[in-house]
Amino acid sequence: AKKAWFFFDNEIVCLGTGINSYAKEPITTTVNQAWLKGTVKAFSNDKLVDARKGLAAKNIQWLWHDSVGYYFPNSGNINLTNNEQVGSWAKINANRSEAKVKGKVFKLWFNHGLDPENQSYSYIVMPGISASDMGDEKIANIKILANSNSLQAVEHKAFNIVQVVFYEAGSLNQNGYKLTVDKPCVLFLKAIDTKAPLLYISDPTQKLTDININLNGVSTAISFPQGEHKGASVGFQFN
Repeated sequence: AKKAWFFFDNEIVCLGTGINSYAKEPITTTVNQAWLKGTVKAFSNDKLVDARKGLAAKNIQWLWHDSVGYYFPNSGNINLTNNEQVGSWAKINANRSEAKVKGKVFKLWFNHGLDPENQSYSYIVMPGISASDMGDEKIANIKILANSNSLQAVEHKAFNIVQVVFYEAGSLNQNGYKLTVDKPCVLFLKAIDTKAPLLYISDPTQKLTDININLNGVSTAISFPQGEHKGASVGFQFN
């Protein structure tokens, strides 16, 4: 699977695609798992519902718990349980106590089912938000531009920022601009609709030495840091 996280001031956009499996168990993507604290609210079919007892639905627009909002712009097979669980920390860390710990757990996940083929998901996390402030207008500035095996991209319209993960050479075509790279990379593009867009780019694989970029017909070659600075970002301003 291809997974990427895009961070803005108030939002975290989480994308995943290329989810394939022939396992005998259902394949899932966990959104969060934490101690249950207070109420759980969900907005489904344009109605507010109390989700403290859990739910399983394909039409959840958003969900709120413990001052964190979860938005699902493309829906999906979303599951929630708030059940009591018992276990010991020693099961995941031999150095921890074997004493039994018991409590209700908030568990939120996508269920991709058995034998998923090229499935995908998208959700947006908004920390530090009250239940009364939840609403679709809160994510109006977020636009998911691509969520494919070759690239994943998100735009924040208010900040005029585009973030892209290229898994291979390719192009991002949008109204008003075309961005092309000849190698895999992660990039951050600011002020894209101005005469002097600002670019930050990096090579998380730490295997590349350079990359060629073309924005609206303007090409440039960028050298990546080497040695102990491999993987660091490089800034460049088009003009």
